[in-house]
Amino acid sequence: MSEHENELTKALAENGSLDAEKARRDAAEATSCFDARLRRDARILWFSVIVVIAVFEIAFVGLYFASGTKSTVAFGVLIVVTLVLILVMSIQNSITNTKTSVLREIKLLRFERLGLPVDRAIATARIAAGIGTSVWHVLPLRENLTWLSALILVALFSNQITFRLVDWGMMQIESQVTLLPDGSGASVHRVSSRYRVAWPMSDLTLWSGDPSYTITHWLDGQGRELPVTVSTVGANRKFTAQFIEPIMPGEWFSYTTTDERTHKATKQGKNWTYHGGWKRGGKGREYVSESIRLPQDAEIVSVEPKPAQQSLQDGVPTVRFHAIVDEEHELQFNIHYRLSKENAAAQTEAK
Repeated sequence: MSEHENELTKALAENGSLDAEKARRDAAEATSCFDARLRRDARILWFSVIVVIAVFEIAFVGLYFASGTKSTVAFGVLIVVTLVLILVMSIQNSITNTKTSVLREIKLLRFERLGLPVDRAIATARIAAGIGTSVWHVLPLRENLTWLSALILVALFSNQITFRLVDWGMMQIESQVTLLPDGSGASVHRVSSRYRVAWPMSDLTLWSGDPSYTITHWLDGQGRELPVTVSTVGANRKFTAQFIEPIMPGEWFSYTTTDERTHKATKQGKNWTYHGGWKRGGKGREYVSESIRLPQDAEIVSVEPKPAQQSLQDGVPTVRFHAIVDEEHELQFNIHYRLSKENAAAQTEAK
C-alpha cells in the first residue's frame, strides 16, 4: 500500500470516528427541545380545558334556570359544544404529543448513527426519554395538581358567579296563606329582590282586581311599618307604600305585606276548594314558594297538581308549592278539602 493510501485510510478512520461526548450533548439538547414543546402543549391543554369548563358551568346553571324556549335551546347547544370541545382538545393533544414523541425518537436515532461506520456497533448516545405523552406524564406531578386545583376553583367560581347573576334578576316571594273555617283567610307575603333601575325608588305600588282585597300591614326589611295609601282606579285597587329610606340602584331590598280577603275558598256541596296561583305579565322571573294552612279540622280530599310538600304542622294540614314563574310559566293549583265539624253537624241534623 502506497504512502498516499495509508494517509487516506488514516484520514478516513479519523473522520469516521464518533465523538460520543458531542453526540450526548446534541441528544440532550434535542430531547430538551422536544420535551419543552410537550410541556408547552400540555399547559395549553390545561388552560383551554379550564376556560371551556368555566363556560360549561355557566351554560349548565343557565339551562337549569332557563325560562324560555330560546334560552333553553341556546344553553343546551352551548353545553353540547363545550363537551365536544373538551373531547376534541384531548384527542388533538394526544395526536400532537404522539407526533412530537416520534419526531424526538427519530432525531435521537440520527444522533446515535451520526459519524458511525456501517461495520461498527452503534454506541448509545441518547439520554433517557420521558415515558408517556399524556399531561400527567409530560408535566411534573406538582404542576399537574396545581392545574387541577385551578380547574376546580374556576369551576366553583363560575358556578357561584352564574348563580349570583341569575339571582340578580330573580324576585323571591315566600307566601303563607291561613284559611279559616268560613272560607276567608289572610296571607303574609315576604318579597325579596334587587333593585335594578338607575334611579332611587321611594315608593312601591301593588294592584288588585279583587274588591275584597285589603292590605292590613306593610313592613320594610327592618320590620318597620310603612305608610300605605289606597285608591281605586276603575275596577282595580291601588296600594302605594312609601319607603322610609329610598332604595338605591343595585341595592337588595325586601318587604312584607299582610292582606285579607273575605272569600279565599269556595264551598260546593260538602267540599271546599281553594284555588291559588301566580303568574307574571312582564319580563323577568320570580321564585315563588307558597304554603297554605287549612283549618285545623280540615281533611284534604285532593290536591292538583302534586305539591312540593304536604304535611301536618302543629296539627294543622299544610300544603306547599314552589315554582319559577315568568312570561311563559305560571303556577296554578287547587286544594279540595272538607271540614270534619261540618260533616259531623250535617250527620247530626240528618238524624
